[in-house]
Amino acid sequence: MSRLDRFAEDYKKLETLERSIKENLKERLLLQKQGQSTGRVDYLLRSHSDNIKDDVKNFEKLIYLYQNEGHKYPELSEKEKQKRIQKIEELKERIEELNTSVRLLLDGNNSQQFSANPTMDDNEARPLMNKRAEDGEYEDTRGKENRQILKQQKDMIKNQDEHLDQIAGIVQNIKYENQNFGQEVTYQNKMLTDLNSQVDKTHQKMVKVDNKLKELIAKSNQWCLWVIIVVELVILILLVVL
Repeated sequence: MSRLDRFAEDYKKLETLERSIKENLKERLLLQKQGQSTGRVDYLLRSHSDNIKDDVKNFEKLIYLYQNEGHKYPELSEKEKQKRIQKIEELKERIEELNTSVRLLLDGNNSQQFSANPTMDDNEARPLMNKRAEDGEYEDTRGKENRQILKQQKDMIKNQDEHLDQIAGIVQNIKYENQNFGQEVTYQNKMLTDLNSQVDKTHQKMVKVDNKLKELIAKSNQWCLWVIIVVELVILILLVVL
């Protein structure tokens, strides 16, 4: 099998991403059940879902190549190509179901958030610590009961927690992308090392062949010279005798 064949590594990466999405789904359902913010997990679900879609598209292109341009993979038997195509199709089916679950869960959550507070405007979303009137009371709290003020503060804290969770999700996703980047760099370095090793071995073989060729040419010239001398001697003898 070719050293440049990355099917196993890419397939394993896709399976790892699939497991991550499943774990994120379980974590989100648990957080939702406990009434906690799901902003961080939501961001990870969206990001991982987008990433896995791109990876699946790359595998779809590979299926096309196996089926229509199989001559580009002479090191693979037809049985191996069909085996890979089947593995890709099975993984695609699982991922499509997974992405559907993610989409329904996130879309449903967005609808619930909108219906839970449909009349909330920009003034309610702003922090309470803004302008203070001459009597010492803040503009956003004027005319409101303590219960309303407390509810507004709780909504603000919840909104801030959700934003912080989203930021945490972004940081976690960046960490995941950096890990992938590091793995890719390691793999590329390994490929370059193997390629350099192959080039060195090929160069050594070429030097040996070149030396043998030079020796053969040298020996061939000597034999040709001896043949010419012998022929000339024979001709000379014949001329003298005749």
